[in-house]
Amino acid sequence: MKALVWGLGAAIVVMTVLLVVGLLMGWHKKGETALERGAAAPVAAIPPVETGANAAAGPVQPLDVAVGRDAAVYTIAGDGRLIALHVRSPDGDEVIVVDTLRNTVVSRIRLVPQGAR
Repeated sequence: MKALVWGLGAAIVVMTVLLVVGLLMGWHKKGETALERGAAAPVAAIPPVETGANAAAGPVQPLDVAVGRDAAVYTIAGDGRLIALHVRSPDGDEVIVVDTLRNTVVSRIRLVPQGAR
C-alpha cells in the first residue's frame, strides 16, 4: 500500500511538471494551417474590395430590385463584387445576382421543382 501511495504521488508530480513545461513551450497552441505550410490556395479567390482612394467617387445610389408582393429574402451570399439574394415568394423561389460595382442586376434565376416545367 505504501508503494502504491508513493508511486501515485510521483506520477502526480511528473504530470504536473510536464503540464508546466508544455504550457511554457507552447504545446497548447494550434499547429500551422494548410496555407501557412505552403499548400495550394483555394480554388475561388475573393477579389479585394475597393475602398478609400480606389473606390468610385460620389454618393452610393440605391438599387431597386423588383420582387413579388409577398416575397422575402431568405439568404444572402457574397463573393467580392457579386451578391446573390435567395428570394422566397408564393410564386416560387428565385436567386437574384447583383453586381455591386455596377449597381445592376446581373441575373435572375428562377428555381423550378424538377418535373414542373
